Amino acid sequence: MTKQVKKYLFAVVLFIAVISVTTLTYRVTWSAASTEKNVYRASTDYSTIQGDNNWYYQEWDGSTYTNLAWDNSKKLWQGKNKHATIAANIHHPDHVDIVRKWVAPKSGIVHISGQVAKSNPTCGDGVKAIIRKNNKLIWSTAIGYDDKVGVSASYTTNVATGDALYFIVNQQQENSCDGTFWDPTITYDEKPLKYTASEGYSSIQGQNNWYYEEQDKDKFYPMTWIKKENLWRGSTEFSMIGHHWQHPEARDSVRTWAAPTSGVVQITGKLAKENISCGNGVIATIYKNDNAIWSTPIVFDDKVGFQIKQHITVRTDDRLRFVISQNGENSCDGTIFNPTITYDAQPIKYTASEGYSPIQGQNNWYYEERDKDKFYPMTWIKAETLWRGNAEYSMIGHHWQHPEARDSVRTWLAPTSGVVRITGPLVKDNVVCGNGVIAKIYKNDKVVWTTPVLFDDKVGYNIQHDLSVRADDRIRFVTSQNGENSCDGTTFNPTITYLDPKQPLSYSSRVNFGSAQGQSNWYYQELNGLDYVDMTFDAKKQEWKGAREFSTLTFNMYHPDPSAAVRKWVAPKSGTVRLTGNPVKGHISCGNGVETMIYKGKTKLWGTKLAANDDKGTAYNMTTPVSQGQALYFVVNAGENIDCDSTFWDAQIEYTTTSNMSDYAYDGANRLETITLPSGQVVHYYYDANGNLIQRRKG
Repeated sequence: MTKQVKKYLFAVVLFIAVISVTTLTYRVTWSAASTEKNVYRASTDYSTIQGDNNWYYQEWDGSTYTNLAWDNSKKLWQGKNKHATIAANIHHPDHVDIVRKWVAPKSGIVHISGQVAKSNPTCGDGVKAIIRKNNKLIWSTAIGYDDKVGVSASYTTNVATGDALYFIVNQQQENSCDGTFWDPTITYDEKPLKYTASEGYSSIQGQNNWYYEEQDKDKFYPMTWIKKENLWRGSTEFSMIGHHWQHPEARDSVRTWAAPTSGVVQITGKLAKENISCGNGVIATIYKNDNAIWSTPIVFDDKVGFQIKQHITVRTDDRLRFVISQNGENSCDGTIFNPTITYDAQPIKYTASEGYSPIQGQNNWYYEERDKDKFYPMTWIKAETLWRGNAEYSMIGHHWQHPEARDSVRTWLAPTSGVVRITGPLVKDNVVCGNGVIAKIYKNDKVVWTTPVLFDDKVGYNIQHDLSVRADDRIRFVTSQNGENSCDGTTFNPTITYLDPKQPLSYSSRVNFGSAQGQSNWYYQELNGLDYVDMTFDAKKQEWKGAREFSTLTFNMYHPDPSAAVRKWVAPKSGTVRLTGNPVKGHISCGNGVETMIYKGKTKLWGTKLAANDDKGTAYNMTTPVSQGQALYFVVNAGENIDCDSTFWDAQIEYTTTSNMSDYAYDGANRLETITLPSGQVVHYYYDANGNLIQRRKG
């Protein structure tokens, strides 16, 4: 076919298309974009004016987008080259890409749909259809020259006001007969979002937010669609992804999902071997961007497999990657890996024993050991149904832990921000020998709760501690040997519960008295000069002891010697708290009295002196704002001597429900994530992949 004939055929097809839309284009009039409009369709919004209905008509030369000119005689948009044109629902490239651009008039979640197909199927080498969000490629497919059926686009993403979506038609090698029907529709949509790999499976990269890749070291390469086999193939024969399965080669097989918006998602689904006749199994891993959040090996004949379950916070355009890697070699490595990702999951409660699993990350729990400041994942021992570290007795079981030279660490990953309450039993399992253990709770790298546990302590502790967490914070439950590890098996079965932001919180130094530092957010210290130093609990006397004989704290009494006796309380969240109490002298027969004070950090909030015989005391009732993690110190200071300085004081703290102070929570990148208003309403902040704020929404 000659070039003249090809151009003639193009002209005929284009003429017919233009005639079909002439009436439509003539009656279009320009109007200011309305932020109330929720559906934008290219053909019905088609206009003679750039920007009308938020649509623009452009061409792209690889570096610059240039507006087309309206050709009133042809009733279409015309580029610099003859065949670079856009009609109501037809695009034709010509050495440059032809582009229909839509600019978001408001923030929100949008769903992109619309059929793409060839309008002239008589010649040429087909076209490539591409969708970009700003500068980022989010969707692409090739359309054969004779493909009159085409494909239906489906992609969901969060847009900020002013974001641009580009619908691009590329000529491939040459532009003969490249007329292409494409009538994209953009719909603002607030429906709950759910994505299942098999249901979203497609021959298009990015369709339904799914991508098909292979990984070589730290680089990802798109696979190629094999139409005859209905699968994606990588650079080698057995590097494949199918409807609900994956098969690795030397390169890993990677099914990737792009988050359309920010929020908490629950990952569920089946993972099992499909071909169980040979091989040595595979390794399955889930990544959030570059961080592994879930991982397990699968033996070659495991056709039962696992049911995935994990909560995680995602940001707009975050990538969740579902990776299958060969375990030495790739014989029979076909593996069912069919995840479902659901938004609006409500993580509420996590108990270590209930979430116990042979999978790292399942139910947000991880099993590790610590050597100094480094953490190492343990290995699952199927025959014993436990996790083991690098030494025989470095173990974690269903509800218990056992340290060796390395500490035993059960770790929980926060799926979202909020205030959580940690509860649960801590008690020795094996009480016949040894010298006990030391138990600690860390929030990331900071100790928030700690106590020694005696070797024969069958009663133990009921943990309680409140704190704020951000998405991806780690709460670590650590048992360490106390000199040596004989009989160090210890029940340590925490429950982590997200608290309702409206739930009233109150704390009493008397009622909440505990034998662990951090219990119910109280700590027991003495003030030596400018330094607060932790006291040690005396189990026989049921009191906290400082460095000197009379430096003491009991459930309701302070005694300085001569360093001040101090109870410290740490705020689990930001807000306004009401402080009440009435310190009085306990022993009134001698001495020269004491001074009682309340500090917020280094700022003195309140103070009074109590005479030696003052058994009435001085009451206080006051409010003060606190930020999460801020400390209040309740201090009893000796006078000129320590004689008869015992002082009774029940310090009470209550968050006020009528607070005018908002609670601010931040994500793992220290970006503002939520503001809980005094009314209890939560404002959510959403960011793009570069950390730019794109949306603020009240939830």
